[in-house]
Amino acid sequence: MEPRIRGLKSGVEAKQTDVDPEQVEEMERGTRLESDTYAQRLLRGAGSLWQQVALCDVTLEAGGAQFPAHRVILASVSGYFRLLFTGRPALSLTGGPVRLQGVSARGLERVLGLIYRGHMTLSLDVVEETLWAAQTLLVRDAIKLCLRFLDVSLSPETCPQILDLARRLGPPQLHRRALEYLGAYCQGLLRDPQQLLGLDPEALLELLGRDNLGDASEADLLRGALQWLDHHPEHAAHARVIVGRVRLPLIPPETLLDELGERPPGVRRPALLPASAGGPVLPCTGPSSSPPSRAPPPPSVGPHPACSCWAAGPQGIGCAGRCG
Repeated sequence: MEPRIRGLKSGVEAKQTDVDPEQVEEMERGTRLESDTYAQRLLRGAGSLWQQVALCDVTLEAGGAQFPAHRVILASVSGYFRLLFTGRPALSLTGGPVRLQGVSARGLERVLGLIYRGHMTLSLDVVEETLWAAQTLLVRDAIKLCLRFLDVSLSPETCPQILDLARRLGPPQLHRRALEYLGAYCQGLLRDPQQLLGLDPEALLELLGRDNLGDASEADLLRGALQWLDHHPEHAAHARVIVGRVRLPLIPPETLLDELGERPPGVRRPALLPASAGGPVLPCTGPSSSPPSRAPPPPSVGPHPACSCWAAGPQGIGCAGRCG
């Protein structure tokens, strides 16, 4: 394929139009040409050298495995390596392998594959390791591909896993997208005990705290929360926080008594304690056929950052006093 001339006018044509004199002078020095194939040839050439382990001048080590590479290629696409090889010559010229702490061999291998080939193969088994490696090494294209893969992989089966990953590694956009998907599928999730019981505590709290949960009723949410607590007795101490996320005033009193009447005191009483200093949470006494919409969610809750004790209060996270 012949090189393509980008639409620049000749110097004579430019002079006949209202063009800046400096631009005319630049055009008179020559015509700019761009190759449609150069970038791909360069990528294929670099990939071929990498595959043959030719002209490699640095070795990366991750997870006990070593990967020969080229400094100039790495520094051109990775902010981490650009700083390492240009800003810290004492570290970059030692001749030993560059050890990447916290990066797995599988994750690094896929990031290098993108750098040298322009593509990567992802699955849910390796995307977390790959995303972590890409974020550590500051390879933006690899980060974008990982996030795109997670977005298109959202399904009822994968949503809890992707939500957990997004909470820990992903940007807020992916976290919101996973939460919206989880909320939209809430009714199906409540009908599938295996998926419901597989949620981690943080995902369950976020699900119960959402305003828009489709056709799921508060009674459905309460049953789901109690089933989850039955399946995870190790989280019995968190029962107050979990059940407290359900809008108990929206549940008909007879349903509420049926669900909580036989529960252990650790689940029953704390859930009906005052929600705030304003007064107690009482069952709804209105018609059960048309319950009101969900009120704004209660304050966010979770493990206390210092002692991992869970508690809820007007200010959000708080220590439950079990750490002393």
